[in-house]
Amino acid sequence: GVMQMIADYKVLIAGRFIGGMGVGASSMLSPQFLAENSPKSVRGSATAMYNLMILAGLMVAFWINYGVSLWSFPGVEHDNTQWRTAMGIQLIPGVLMCLMIPFVPETPRYLINHGKEEQGLKNLCRLRKLPADHPYIQTEYQEIVAQVRFEQECHQGHSYWVVLQDIIFIKSNVRRFFLAVMLFLFHKFTGTDSLNVSAESLASSLTRSMLTQHTIVLCP
Repeated sequence: GVMQMIADYKVLIAGRFIGGMGVGASSMLSPQFLAENSPKSVRGSATAMYNLMILAGLMVAFWINYGVSLWSFPGVEHDNTQWRTAMGIQLIPGVLMCLMIPFVPETPRYLINHGKEEQGLKNLCRLRKLPADHPYIQTEYQEIVAQVRFEQECHQGHSYWVVLQDIIFIKSNVRRFFLAVMLFLFHKFTGTDSLNVSAESLASSLTRSMLTQHTIVLCP
């Protein structure tokens, strides 16, 4: 984030690259963290709320860009304050996330998968706010343990090369892999990212066009 505020093109590009890697990692890990920590009854809702928060963040970003674009003072076209302010505001949620990460518990599934079953049970009790002997805790804990053990048995002795072969040579896996890749690819082909980047310009052009038409109607 700090690198993106330096008025040098190469440093800005490097900062955007590093920031993109961080955003990409959080986009992958955050839904997984929510899915592993959430009860089954609200797991889908929690993941949907995560996507809703992303859209809310985009909306806030648009309004921030619009706000700084209204700044007007002598020499504003040669001043770096506007874009540095817009880029610097993104440091606020980033800093808050870094400060709060130490207080985020490891998921019970992760701990159980790494042989820390007692700590996994403690974290599960902490997340559900229930004692360890509660029937709900015992049922969910046993389900997680059984699923983790089943996955470990299935993957025992399998290297990444064996997994890759299963994806390539098993027809059902090929179909799933193809659908996942094509879904992501055609999602990008819809142009949503381009609309997000140019949304402010499109909205401004549309507003000017509507005002012009309204003026013509009122003053023929």
